[in-house]
Amino acid sequence: MSMELAGVGFFGALWLASVIWTVRDAGRRCSAPSLRLAAAAAAIFVPFVGAAVYGLARPCEDRQEARARRLRMRMLEGAFEPVERCPECAAPLEPDFRCCAVCGERVRDQCDGCGALVRTTWTVCAWCTKPLLVDEQSRLSEVA
Repeated sequence: MSMELAGVGFFGALWLASVIWTVRDAGRRCSAPSLRLAAAAAAIFVPFVGAAVYGLARPCEDRQEARARRLRMRMLEGAFEPVERCPECAAPLEPDFRCCAVCGERVRDQCDGCGALVRTTWTVCAWCTKPLLVDEQSRLSEVA
C-alpha cells in the first residue's frame, strides 16, 4: 500500500511541477492572455501531454528577449541611417528646416550667393564657396 501511495505521490508531484512550469513559462513567453490560459488548461486537464505539447509549440523567445531584440534593431537601423539632429534638443531635423520644430533653435541660414540653405556653423557655402560672414551684431539682434 505504501509503495502505491509513493508512486501516486511521485506522479502527482511530477504533474504539479509540469503545470507550474507551463504556467510560468507561458506567462513569460505568451503576450495574449487567452494563450496563457489555454496552455495552463492543457497542462492541468491533460496531464503530461498538455505540458509536452506546450513545450513543443511555445514561442522561441520570451517577451523581454523579443523587446530587447526590437530595441537593438531600432538602434542599429538608426546607426546606419544617420538623421541630422538639433544641437540643442536632439530632435530629428528635415533637410529643409531653417529651425528646430521642437525647441526653435536656428539650425540653417540662407547663403547670400546661391540661396542654398547652409548650417549656421559653416564658414563657407559648400555649393558656391562664398564665405559666410555673419557679424556678431546681427546675431545678437536675432537673439534679443
